[in-house]
Amino acid sequence: MKRGTDFHSYFRALPAEQQEAWDKASETVWRHVGQTVCTQGEASDCVYILDQGIVEVRVESPESRLGIPVAYLSRGDIIGELGVLNEKPRSASLVVVVDAVFRQVKARKFLDLVKSQPGFGYFLTLRLAERLANTTTNLAYNSYCVDLSGKLPQFDILAVFQTIMHSPVKGDLKIIDATKEQIGHFFFNEGLLRCARFRHLHGIEAAWQIFLEPQIEGAFTFRRADLPDVPITADFELCLTANDLLLKAAMKRDLCSRIDTRWRNLEGQIRRNGAQLHWPEPERSDLAERVWNVLENHPLALRTVWLRANVNLLTLAEIMEMLLASGQVAWQAEQETASA
Repeated sequence: MKRGTDFHSYFRALPAEQQEAWDKASETVWRHVGQTVCTQGEASDCVYILDQGIVEVRVESPESRLGIPVAYLSRGDIIGELGVLNEKPRSASLVVVVDAVFRQVKARKFLDLVKSQPGFGYFLTLRLAERLANTTTNLAYNSYCVDLSGKLPQFDILAVFQTIMHSPVKGDLKIIDATKEQIGHFFFNEGLLRCARFRHLHGIEAAWQIFLEPQIEGAFTFRRADLPDVPITADFELCLTANDLLLKAAMKRDLCSRIDTRWRNLEGQIRRNGAQLHWPEPERSDLAERVWNVLENHPLALRTVWLRANVNLLTLAEIMEMLLASGQVAWQAEQETASA
């Protein structure tokens, strides 16, 4: 069995009779945004397996009886298995942040499945080992003073932004890649996105770009703070509400999925024809000018153009398509590439 496999991958690999045993032992439970799934301190009388949605893990503290958010869980996560195995009360509360559907398995039935399906015991061992490894990894993120964290691409980054922006908090969201290098920084102020940096991009272009990448390997961490770690420059200061950001981001994500693969993969080389830009759209003239100023009269790798211009991938593709259609830029011919 592959390490890190979630429950659904495990379930699909089971023989039909073992799948049927799980189906008979499970009940389907629906919970809506804001509802509590279980409460810290109550008896561990069942296990939940998340089929759909996102839940927030909250732990009580002297400062908050409602609990401090410490993590997110998503599709495929098993919730409450340790409490059932150890016969201990629940160690945290769970609150739904994106409408959720669960398999609910009563404690006795869950223990029967552990005994009757030896492979499931092995699966649980792998999960607990992975959880321990993740805890150890989180210690490496202590410099980020983590309040919330999660593993990407297990979580849809759109849902992470939605959760933060719909709560009255201030703080820094940081995106850390698989090598533990920080590649993104976003500052939120009580429902508003005020600062965005992602890879080489700044401002609104960085905010759009993070939603256009299909999978980001690594993790996200959120730390509550009154001010961002890095000062916000006037040129890139934002004031985006959740509706402004999330609806447009979802639309841009859909559009980006349909553009030519050469744009998504940043393939090939391109050059400009002429010395002056002719652009028909006043509302995007500044972005077109930004791209045009990066281009040169000799072929330039498309990836280099993207790295030098502060525009997201979808905007780059749309601008380039219009410039190609008007003859203001041209692809380098294959024979030119071969002879270069």
